[in-house]
Amino acid sequence: MKKVGVLLIIISHLTYGLVFGQTTVVKGLKYNLDETALTATVGLAEDVNESVTFPKEIVHEGKTYQVTGIVRDKEDAEKHFTQLKSVEIEDGIASIGESAFAYCTSLEKAELPNSIGQMGEKAFYECTRLKSIFIPDKIVNICKRCFYGCTSLSDVHLPDSLDLIDMYAFDSCVNLTTIVFPESLTKNYAYSFRNTGLKSVYIPANVTSTGHSFIGCKNLESIIVDHNNPIYDSRDDCNSIIDKRNNCLMAGCKRSKIPEGVKSIYSQAFNDVLTDTKYIVPASVGETPGDSTLAIPQSLETIRGFYNCPELASVTIPKTVKEVGGFARCKKLQSITFEGKTDIVSPLLPQQNEIDFEDTGIKKMTVTGSISTGAMCYNSCIEEVVFSDSVTEVSYGCLQFMSNLKIVVLGKNISKIGNAFIMESPVKNIYCKNPYPIDITSLAFYGIDKSACTLYVPTAESKKLYQKAAEWKEFLNIEIDPSLDPNGIQEITNKTAKPEGIYNLQGQKQDQL
Repeated sequence: MKKVGVLLIIISHLTYGLVFGQTTVVKGLKYNLDETALTATVGLAEDVNESVTFPKEIVHEGKTYQVTGIVRDKEDAEKHFTQLKSVEIEDGIASIGESAFAYCTSLEKAELPNSIGQMGEKAFYECTRLKSIFIPDKIVNICKRCFYGCTSLSDVHLPDSLDLIDMYAFDSCVNLTTIVFPESLTKNYAYSFRNTGLKSVYIPANVTSTGHSFIGCKNLESIIVDHNNPIYDSRDDCNSIIDKRNNCLMAGCKRSKIPEGVKSIYSQAFNDVLTDTKYIVPASVGETPGDSTLAIPQSLETIRGFYNCPELASVTIPKTVKEVGGFARCKKLQSITFEGKTDIVSPLLPQQNEIDFEDTGIKKMTVTGSISTGAMCYNSCIEEVVFSDSVTEVSYGCLQFMSNLKIVVLGKNISKIGNAFIMESPVKNIYCKNPYPIDITSLAFYGIDKSACTLYVPTAESKKLYQKAAEWKEFLNIEIDPSLDPNGIQEITNKTAKPEGIYNLQGQKQDQL
């Protein structure tokens, strides 16, 4: 039975090859022939000419085959047909398949007939010399990465039939400075125009899905949403896209303002676009911020999405903001100040090298709320973390893999520490303001070398308590730092003993009276 099964498989494959798998190469084009349907697909062959016309039909061995689409075989997927400069497609061909012209780096001209109704992913991927494209009226969707990396592309005509522009469709088309969206457009997905040269965009009334489409558009200065759009607006000439359903700012540009009423800034909203902004500050009533300042309104509660703001130097977060995340690769950022209790959270859309406050100039971070797991993992910039007295708990994994963290200050109201240092940590000094040993898990300081790290506590009595407490007693060096005493005075257990010194309310030693 096994032999019969194998024989049937072999016969079926041979039959498929004879009936459906015949190929022929004519004038640098490779045709795949279907003898049953008398149709064919066509693709580029090794000896393709500089200028090519794709015919709507081909005659082979006395039979006429209708060419239905342009394809690229899998074995040719990564080939660079660098000799190809010009393409003309006859009317009648219905589709351009996935990667059909990908890596044709010399292609300058492509004329598409009105019969084209589909273009596959990466159809013109990295055609770096293609300057213009007129997309036919039958096209409803522009697929992922269709024109990705077409760095010379400066003129694009979108058809009135267009409904959807998929992710990365025009990503890295750096010379594309203008685009006109048709009224038919309903979906403009994330990164569709990332890192392009766009200077202004107008979002039509029917668009119901957009947001991260314009990340990295450093020249973008104007964003206007049609006032009849039911989902989005650009209220108060803010040059931003705001979701009216939840008052979330979805996308901004270098000339954006954050209007009062906005409650959140979505992840990546300002990624790679705030090229001139130096300061982020709370909005002041009656004051107009300068060109280099972005003001935060009192309505704002959540902030994410300020990666790679190259000139940003300082950030002040008002007390109304409850959550903050996403200030990586702001290389000139020296300080961030929290006016109230604000949690540091992980980005909604994690990206490589987008750890909070990574690749910035911040050395010392004062934390006023919680730090979520993973928010600052792998941060290599911060050397000191201070948990203020408003913090009550240090959570699991919040300080792991911070390769340059040397000092940690634990506020007086911290009552619990999870596995915060679960992985290897270079911390050398820990300062505990709480005079009583904090409740900690068995792995809270797993990644810290307790023989090399010094633990500082407020008083002599505290030192005794910490030396006896589970986990804390594993620190071989426990010292007294009077400045940590919430009462400002070093505790003296022997009332008849001569004091070692006199300290002020800040715990600073004074000259003897």
